[in-house]
Amino acid sequence: MKMRRAFCLLGVFLVGTLLSGVNSRPATAQELLNVGFVDLVRVRDEYGAYQTALAQIKQNKEREQGDLDEMVSNFDKQVKNYELKEGLIPEEEQKIELEGLKQKYETLAETHQNMSRQLEDKSRQALKPLLDQMKVAIEQVSAAQGYHLIFWKKDLAYSDPRLDITQKVLDVLNN
Repeated sequence: MKMRRAFCLLGVFLVGTLLSGVNSRPATAQELLNVGFVDLVRVRDEYGAYQTALAQIKQNKEREQGDLDEMVSNFDKQVKNYELKEGLIPEEEQKIELEGLKQKYETLAETHQNMSRQLEDKSRQALKPLLDQMKVAIEQVSAAQGYHLIFWKKDLAYSDPRLDITQKVLDVLNN
């Protein structure tokens, strides 16, 4: 994390140094480089479409978890039924029933993995366009306001609140 900040600061310095060679007169850092930052956490929290997508993802996850819980409950009943009959039925039947339970368990575990993977893929597919829209909104605000560099707020140890373009980005996204 410290290395990342050091590289960011080095980049700002280098860009400032390069831009100072463009002007024939000495210029202030403000004239050379217009820098801002975005609070991505706030953007995610206050971007309506993103929150709607998260709510849909949560609803899908809860529905699929309910389906999985029902399958697990049915499997548990089958195991308890087997345990009740264990020792009361011939050993050959026990082996066959136990093998069937093992196969059902493997199928259940595989189903769980597939459901988790599919839910993750659906979540990614739903959120990717919204994250792309966030990036475009940041680029639009930056271009309109003449910013050269935009940082994530989480990467800054300190910043002047006047450099925060978060609300402008939210205005673009929510309109």
